[in-house]
Amino acid sequence: PDERIKGFNQIRESLSFIEKKVLKIKNEWDKEKDSGTSIQRVMDNIDVLYSDVLALADKTAASIEVAENNVLQGKKYKNLGDTRFREAQLALKRKDFIKTESKIPEASNAYLTSLTFQEDEAVRRKYSQLISLSRTLESEKNAIAIREYRRLMELGKELYANSLYEEAYDANIQAQEVWNSTKSEENPENK
Repeated sequence: PDERIKGFNQIRESLSFIEKKVLKIKNEWDKEKDSGTSIQRVMDNIDVLYSDVLALADKTAASIEVAENNVLQGKKYKNLGDTRFREAQLALKRKDFIKTESKIPEASNAYLTSLTFQEDEAVRRKYSQLISLSRTLESEKNAIAIREYRRLMELGKELYANSLYEEAYDANIQAQEVWNSTKSEENPENK
């Protein structure tokens, strides 16, 4: 996850800093050793370096903890998304469109939440499959609506032919309502 990368970048920067400090101490030690003077400054630098190393260890531990938590949260929401995706697929197979329509956004939200915790190409692919499932749902709903529309229109024609004008009109209105429930454009079959 992104947080782990940030943590490791912090480690790299800190190690570079420590390397420079150690080199400085080594150079000072060499000077002090040759001059025969006190090594107190060297010891002070070592104390500063030690504090920096401890701070680095704490930052690293915190970064790793955040990264591990993100991985766990990402997996949790991916699993939830997978469960809702399967539920949507099964509902669609049973032609339970209402349940399918409720499970698709739940799966979508879970996948998107997973991606906020951890970038994962597999989750992105599942999200794309979810979009495809949504299109399949709309296609199946439209096919059923068109069949129902045609049935109602035929019924209206039969009723009209039998001089049952009011019932024919009601069948025509029902057919238009079915069409309008899935289509935004005017029905070309009505022209």
